[in-house]
Amino acid sequence: MNYSKAKTPKLAFIVTALLMLQSIVALSQTNIQLDLYKPGTEIAKLKFSSADTKEPVLISVKNADGITLFSEKSKAEQYKKLISFTKLSEGTYFIDMEDSKGVVRKVLVKGENGLTIEKENYYFRNLITLKENDKKLLVKFNSNLNQPVTIRIMDNEGRILHEMSDITANSHTSLYNLSMLLHGTYNISLVSGDYVSSRTIQL
Repeated sequence: MNYSKAKTPKLAFIVTALLMLQSIVALSQTNIQLDLYKPGTEIAKLKFSSADTKEPVLISVKNADGITLFSEKSKAEQYKKLISFTKLSEGTYFIDMEDSKGVVRKVLVKGENGLTIEKENYYFRNLITLKENDKKLLVKFNSNLNQPVTIRIMDNEGRILHEMSDITANSHTSLYNLSMLLHGTYNISLVSGDYVSSRTIQL
């Protein structure tokens, strides 16, 4: 394939609509428990269950700058972990639980009075699927991260074929016609703040 000679076709954007993605949430937001190990301590106790043990869940601890301080993968049906914040400076920290369909985030704040945990679960769940018969690409997401989302489609050279940025809706669906693209490998990514979800497709 000669990319230098091939013109980049304009993607046909078919429809945009709002849609709640209740059916694609594999890592349930309600089965996550994050508490203090003991009252007055700076150690958090994380516990969650995964609906799909075939796919690993990436657990990571990040600071407010998005720097990863700890990460590990788990396929356990029941995950339990003690996470110590005693040696960390005061500030806001995130515990992310990520799989191929998105991320669920818990927020902790370390201050003068110790460690506090926000009750709300923050999440970004997505579905990226290609219909092989008619080359229709479906991109969905459901989020309460309160951060603008960018949808980006790139070829295997990293060139951007389509980008929709500053999507502020909590739920969004887009359908694209990729039938005019050349045969090859393409990357579809969704970006929200420091979170990126991507999938590679073959036409």
